[in-house]
Amino acid sequence: MRNLFRASLAVIAVLTAVSTVEGHAAPLIGPQASAAEIRAAHGDPGPAYRIAYEKTIDGVSSPMEVTLAPGYVAIKSEDQQTVLDFKLRRAIDIVPEKRSFANWSLFWHVSFRVHEAMNRTHMRKTLRAMNSDLARQIDPYYVGAELGVPLPDEPNPAIEKTRGPDGTLGFVYDGVEVVSVTPSTVRLPGSLRQRFVQYMRYRLQVHPDIADALAELEFVPQTISYVYMPNSALPESRHVTLELKSTGDAKADYPLPADYKPEPLTLTHSDELTPVRDLLPVMLQATAGTYGSGPRTTASYKSAIDAAMREKKILQALTLALELSLQRGDQLETCDPADSSCHTFPEIIEAARKDERATALMTSLQLDATDPAAATAMREGIDRKDISNAYLIDAFLANGLIAQDKRKEEALRLLQGAIRGNPYASNFYKDIGDYYFRSFDHNIAWLFYDFGRSLPERNQAGNNVLAGVDRMEASLALSFPGFF
Repeated sequence: MRNLFRASLAVIAVLTAVSTVEGHAAPLIGPQASAAEIRAAHGDPGPAYRIAYEKTIDGVSSPMEVTLAPGYVAIKSEDQQTVLDFKLRRAIDIVPEKRSFANWSLFWHVSFRVHEAMNRTHMRKTLRAMNSDLARQIDPYYVGAELGVPLPDEPNPAIEKTRGPDGTLGFVYDGVEVVSVTPSTVRLPGSLRQRFVQYMRYRLQVHPDIADALAELEFVPQTISYVYMPNSALPESRHVTLELKSTGDAKADYPLPADYKPEPLTLTHSDELTPVRDLLPVMLQATAGTYGSGPRTTASYKSAIDAAMREKKILQALTLALELSLQRGDQLETCDPADSSCHTFPEIIEAARKDERATALMTSLQLDATDPAAATAMREGIDRKDISNAYLIDAFLANGLIAQDKRKEEALRLLQGAIRGNPYASNFYKDIGDYYFRSFDHNIAWLFYDFGRSLPERNQAGNNVLAGVDRMEASLALSFPGFF
């Protein structure tokens, strides 16, 4: 049922809707950054405050610790250490036994929640239209509590707030006390109250309306108890309690040791991500500018185009001109009349009209919007064994297959091949990121978006394809400020 409604329409709607929002700068820190670079970019962490709890889920208890600082929240449990860095907008998973860490964008966390909420809303509406009793299981309160964002196009759930004589705050929904917070006598530093609420948004399953109400907390909670339903569609609820054990000032040092090694997929073990893991060395070298001889220069492209035109290899000249445009935004609009080795794009197009293979490629690109199946068939029929950058045609083919929701595994392999062919072309990172975005693998989508935005010269004039991701992030930060 969940997969049935994961249509790409909602995803595309969000991607296009945010285009009117002013984008912010690319991330200060990408997934390739060293621990020392992260520490330097964050700067002085300022005073930190530690809160230790015992967390009990359905009778099973374990210790956990939350450290609040002006720019971050660090969370430590028996099996996980995470830093939510709000200054750098990164989530850093630390693995002490391996002395390594993975550094992710905070935005994927929020993007996934938002789009999963859209997915649940679509499911709920569809089940209602079918008069199915299952619609009641997709409850706006419990979905909002699970995801930390409200269901779109649904009224806010009716939550009653109560206050006991000891200052305990209670929140009642549908006759059930879903959240209870009892204050201690320890005052929560005023400058860090926002960080504690952000910890709850990211890690505790409480509805965002309740998280907003708890922003008034003046004292460290002695106990936090809440009820939630995993996946918001199971009849069995789960009961969670956090019991305060100790508080105090923490060491004024950023919680990521400077000598830890970045491993972008260190905690991601799925076999499905093996191809991504295999690409990591290529992408890491590309962001450092050390893959091959570095990004291909405009002069190199122009020289290769001239050679292809002289040898009447028109498809080769066309693909090189297209790749130059994608990578550097150079449209080859003008040439010095005295330079016979320079060829404008109109000149190359005119030659392409007389070449069967080049004409097929140009026609396929024109057909993408009106007849994607015909465009795909045309590209598949192009003989490209003699083309040095055939991966560009493969990328066009892959995007067409993805748009038709066909042969997705093949499309993914083709896009991976495109990155291997030219790991300095940010378009390929955007394409493969969008593939994972549509598949609801937002963490991997942002991994590629961030690698693409970390490439040398990615902001070439006329070519900033990942500016759309910048705008999407700006829209998320504007719409859901509590997460940032």
